[in-house]
Amino acid sequence: DIRRGLAGGMADIARLGPGEGEAHMLAFSAFSRCVLHASSGRLASPEFFLAGLEPKGLVLRFLVEVHRRRRIQRKRVAAVVAVLLQVRAWLSALRRDAELCAGLPDSLSELLRECAPAGPEAAECCLPPGKPSAACLLLAESIYDIARLGHSTRDLDAAVTSFEKFRRALTWAAQLSCADTRAALESAEPKGRLLEFFVDFYERKRLFRARVASVL
Repeated sequence: DIRRGLAGGMADIARLGPGEGEAHMLAFSAFSRCVLHASSGRLASPEFFLAGLEPKGLVLRFLVEVHRRRRIQRKRVAAVVAVLLQVRAWLSALRRDAELCAGLPDSLSELLRECAPAGPEAAECCLPPGKPSAACLLLAESIYDIARLGHSTRDLDAAVTSFEKFRRALTWAAQLSCADTRAALESAEPKGRLLEFFVDFYERKRLFRARVASVL
């Protein structure tokens, strides 16, 4: 049961606190497995499983500490944090902890900048109050980047960056909702290559599937 596993993992982490002992690694392994399982969306949305979990702040500090002390676990920590930050309550909890935010390792700091829950409320806080021309320019740049990369690119880091850039531009354009931005969206080319990229990205990056679906 995912909910029972998550609750147990949170309780173990809260009891242990930040550290790197064997018990800490067992707790991290169990919790991370449940988080990644919840991210699949097969039974319910990640929000359903993750939003109500507490204590968020202590668990975030625990994850950052594992990232710092256990190099071999860094990719797994980043994957877990990426899932958590798709849930608004977790993103808010991290942003409220100014000390933790200021001391985040580079890879997790990048996730904080780029990983926000899908939806207009979340995107609004990340977007500048821009003019239609600026939104259209960002949209055109992101489309060019994606077309240049193509689908099945080996550079997945560049694919993530380009996809997030496109998603921000799309959200921004939708918020402005004027003739210029609507025309830019309708005339976006090459549509075929863009769709190929999104389908391939959806298949290869499980953690981003909800975001790809929101774009399509």
